[in-house]
Amino acid sequence: MPGPDIGSPGRKYPPIQFGIDGDETSAIFKDYEAVGKKLVEWAQQGEDSWPKTIDELRVAFKDLLTIPDVFKRLRVEQGDDGTEGDYELVLRLPPKGQVTESEQIVKAKVDEDVYPLPALYTEFEPGGRDEDKKVITQLRFFYARVADYTMRGCR
Repeated sequence: MPGPDIGSPGRKYPPIQFGIDGDETSAIFKDYEAVGKKLVEWAQQGEDSWPKTIDELRVAFKDLLTIPDVFKRLRVEQGDDGTEGDYELVLRLPPKGQVTESEQIVKAKVDEDVYPLPALYTEFEPGGRDEDKKVITQLRFFYARVADYTMRGCR
């Protein structure tokens, strides 16, 4: 039986599920594309444009992404492009408990849908159309992917 630091109900880290079926501890995307566009904007404009507090982040993502109240602090990190031959690699490892629990679930094959892909990978393909019948361009798909891989790394 896993201990509290590796996935039991008493775990210390907040579980984050993406999508509309999350519970009160879930970050819920309402618009992957708009979240990604905002993240790209912050990356391009630099540190002065970034939210400084978790409340500022919630305001910036209002109506785009719901961030649960269990998150009390915010830290933003950005890798440095550097100059030729002087690049920085920012390696952000997932929390021990989160990755251990996920590994145990997958190994146990508890449920066939234990590792669902966000709808953007199955329903939001370039060349297709979204629920509003708008064409999904490569740029729209890019923004949605930025939102997914950036926000999934946030814990």
